[in-house]
Amino acid sequence: MTWHNNYVIFLSRIKKAKNLSMRFLFPRISYRFYRKILLTLLLLFPFFLLLVVPAKAVTYAISGKVTDNISVGIESATVSVKDPATNTTVTSTTTDFFGNYSVTVSSGTYNIEVIPPTGSNLTPAIASSYLISTDTIINFFLVSP
Repeated sequence: MTWHNNYVIFLSRIKKAKNLSMRFLFPRISYRFYRKILLTLLLLFPFFLLLVVPAKAVTYAISGKVTDNISVGIESATVSVKDPATNTTVTSTTTDFFGNYSVTVSSGTYNIEVIPPTGSNLTPAIASSYLISTDTIINFFLVSP
């Protein structure tokens, strides 16, 4: 026997095995039909992947300024964004030298709380149940007790 004959016998055995396994599952469907289905699925697979790409999470910016009674920006005030249902802090930041702050959150309802720096003799402020569905500016005005 030559290598060619061995190869032909090998291929015929593979084809018989494929036909037997497919005939066992679906006895009335031909091997050619299976090949067409497999080829179609392989060609369409990349398009199915495009449909399953996860949506990008939408985040929004909450920004603003924290000032005192004479409109001077308050440095180092802590701005906390809290979930009103659990009262847990989602995110927080401190104000810059001019009293400006900015945080990013996903869409939802939040309590935004501002705690003045220690020794400033100013009272904390809170914006309760604030619905965030777009970029939002919330300015805080802290007063002395």
